[in-house]
Amino acid sequence: MQPNPQQKGMDLFGKAIYNYGKGNRTPLYFIYGGMGDSRKYPKDLFRYYRSFEQLTPLEQKLIKLAKGNILDIGCATGYYIPYLKQQGTADAIDLSPTLIQACKEKGLQECHLADIFTYNPPTQYDTITMLENNLGLGGTIEKTRQLLTKMHSLLKEDGRVLMVQVNFDQDYLESEITAFYKDEQEAFLWLYTSKDFTRNLCEQAGFKFRALAEKKSEMYLAELTKA
Repeated sequence: MQPNPQQKGMDLFGKAIYNYGKGNRTPLYFIYGGMGDSRKYPKDLFRYYRSFEQLTPLEQKLIKLAKGNILDIGCATGYYIPYLKQQGTADAIDLSPTLIQACKEKGLQECHLADIFTYNPPTQYDTITMLENNLGLGGTIEKTRQLLTKMHSLLKEDGRVLMVQVNFDQDYLESEITAFYKDEQEAFLWLYTSKDFTRNLCEQAGFKFRALAEKKSEMYLAELTKA
């Protein structure tokens, strides 16, 4: 998960995840703005330290479908990068310096501090992967359109994007999420979209959209290929 590029100097979320990996169980809380609920919800930090067997079936399927030269967007601690590396060669990026430090401490040298909107690698990719509902990292519809256009340019002609997404219960919501950790707080934007609205955004960006698998009505695995 990456903060919106407009707040890329903030790293509270990354610090909470990093500290959890060091044994500090101080909780991280989110308030999801725009959803009519001001309660603080605890964020599950263990998920950023799962093994392959602990991943969801949709996440496992995504990894098994990845191949060739792979780019992962929003790698967090890099917990699934070793499994992607079994499918091909992997590059991984995240906006959090603290989380990239966590990756390096685990020997994941293919994880880099970078902003996808300005990322200019010397090659194109066979597969681009996004877990954690990361298409929403643009925060707004306009920035998400830019994100899709950027991914289109980074993909080989026969390549594909694989992403696990939340199927939101309305067309879209541009939400300001406020994170609370210890005595600090920070806010970032996140875009939630329904599957049909996501399909429309992807098609407008020059992709063919195909849902490969779903978990009830909550989550789904989608494949994007160039139209």
